[in-house]
Amino acid sequence: VGKVLIGLKSLQIHLGYQVEETAKQAKISARIVSALDAASACVMIANSDNRIVYANRAIRQMFREAESDLQRAIPGFSADKVTGGSIDQF
Repeated sequence: VGKVLIGLKSLQIHLGYQVEETAKQAKISARIVSALDAASACVMIANSDNRIVYANRAIRQMFREAESDLQRAIPGFSADKVTGGSIDQF
């Protein structure tokens, strides 16, 4: 019983550390997203599968303003569907 309790305490400490680390990383990510959204430069980020995982306000606005022009070059293009789409469409 003693070993089980010691194991549970160790697990509790480990999980507490993981929660704390996850919260810390979430705060860092939120600051980065906030900074990128405030930037006037157009920023788009894709993952290793070439899926767009982030588009900041500036590029979303640019895509909305140029949507009809982009649709002529990229049939089916939708400014509202860029995030989650493939970077290969460009």
